[in-house]
This record gives sequence, C-alpha cells and structure tokens, in this order.
Amino acid sequence: MFIPYAKQLIDEGTQNGEIVLRPLLHNVYTTMIWQSFLQVLHFWVNDQSSHKAETDVIVEKTIHFVFDALAPNAIDSGLDYLKFLIQKRPK
Repeated sequence: MFIPYAKQLIDEGTQNGEIVLRPLLHNVYTTMIWQSFLQVLHFWVNDQSSHKAETDVIVEKTIHFVFDALAPNAIDSGLDYLKFLIQKRPK
C-alpha cells in the first residue's frame, strides 16, 4: 500500500517539475523513501534518549535527505548548463 502511494506522489512530482527525473535514480525513488521510513521506525524503536529526542533529529535529517535527493539542485543545474555548452560549442 505504501509503495504504490509513494510512486503516485513521485509521478505527480515529476510531472509538475518538483521532482527531477534522473535516469539512474528515478527507478529507486520509491525504494529510497520506503527504506528511509523503515530506518526511522527502527531508530525510534531503539531510541533510548529522553522523550525520544534523538528520533526527532533523525526524522528531520531523513526528510532533508529525501527531499534534497528528489528536488532539483545545484548539481542538476550545473550538469544542464554543461550539457548546453557542449551541445552549442562552435565546431
């Protein structure tokens, strides 16, 4: 149930430009989200910190990582720029 829902969200995000369609990574986006969820759940179960404070930290870091991995970023912009320059260079 989780994976089809995540795939639907990723497809919508790809269509509206919020998620970058990367040739090598696009096929593992849903797996990455599922594994991140499982990692947080495992951490939460084993968290011995007061009021599960360390779980709050890992949730925040995991969300930042996943959103950074899915979103357009400076590397994508740089590669796009480089690709354009190579294609348009004088021959």
